[in-house]
Amino acid sequence: MNVTASILCPGPSLAQWAPRPSDGEHQITIAVNRAILAGPADWLVALDAHTIGMMEDIPRVGRLLTGMAAWGEIETCFPAFAAGVKHVPKAWLHTKWLSRANTFLGHSFLVAIILAAQLGADLIECYGADFGGVADFDGYTSPRQKRDAGRWRRERELFDLLSDALMLRGHVVSRVAFVVEEART
Repeated sequence: MNVTASILCPGPSLAQWAPRPSDGEHQITIAVNRAILAGPADWLVALDAHTIGMMEDIPRVGRLLTGMAAWGEIETCFPAFAAGVKHVPKAWLHTKWLSRANTFLGHSFLVAIILAAQLGADLIECYGADFGGVADFDGYTSPRQKRDAGRWRRERELFDLLSDALMLRGHVVSRVAFVVEEART
């Protein structure tokens, strides 16, 4: 079975993304943090509760993957949102096949890729994973988000490591329609 997962990251190029028609069980869409604002998704990966608070109107999504501490905070601070989603704890992603899992599990984008693999995706297409820029796809910026050359270099290195590990397991991970701009320091 060929299953494709679209990972929506909040980088500047996500503004170019448009949802494609789903063919049912063969298509999974996973939004990372504020990228859920770009369009409908089956899953939301938001490791920090403050990410939910960055959105004035939190779009409806069926499943949320986050850390347990963040989930407790989400239940307390955003009870209507929490009541409408099925929570899956990040610990569900610990697998024997992924060595150095803790290297990856601190980054929402990488967690979304691992989730896609766990859900059986053969092809994992990442939109808005630009590894550059200071603003999200919709122009949003926040002083809480460290967006400098060091962050983007480290995330690219981790993305490459994870992509290589998944390739050995038969998963293809690609970045689609990316734009890289120089990060301002």
